[in-house]
Amino acid sequence: MGALVLALGALSVVLMGNLTGEIGWAAVPGMPYPCALLMGVAAAALTVLAAVGAVCYFQFIRQLMRSYGRFHANTLASAAGKAPLPPVTAYPRFTAGRRRALRKVTMTAATVFAVCFVTGFAACAISAGHVEFWHAWGWFGYGG
Repeated sequence: MGALVLALGALSVVLMGNLTGEIGWAAVPGMPYPCALLMGVAAAALTVLAAVGAVCYFQFIRQLMRSYGRFHANTLASAAGKAPLPPVTAYPRFTAGRRRALRKVTMTAATVFAVCFVTGFAACAISAGHVEFWHAWGWFGYGG
């Protein structure tokens, strides 16, 4: 998840900074700057979504490991005749404030991603004069 966040962050910087030609990164084909800016903002929003997902995933794995450890501790305590500890839930529980903040960031980033991606796609199609703009611009070896 961390690698995805870093890759999307690098993609958004390359697109928003119009650095495709300067750094020679062949993985990102060239496009007009307004289109690249919109797609870069969409990639930045997707970076935020991936970061929130990574935080939630990390918390889930952490809580799952705590629950797994508690289960085995209780099993050993039961076998030894000791009193077991109360069970731990398998899912993380965020505080109400943190849950609202994560939801707000997620919804904002998802909205920005959707709006910027659709607008960027439309701008690319209008700029190229064709809905399949990647053909017109010669991406992926296609001749325009």
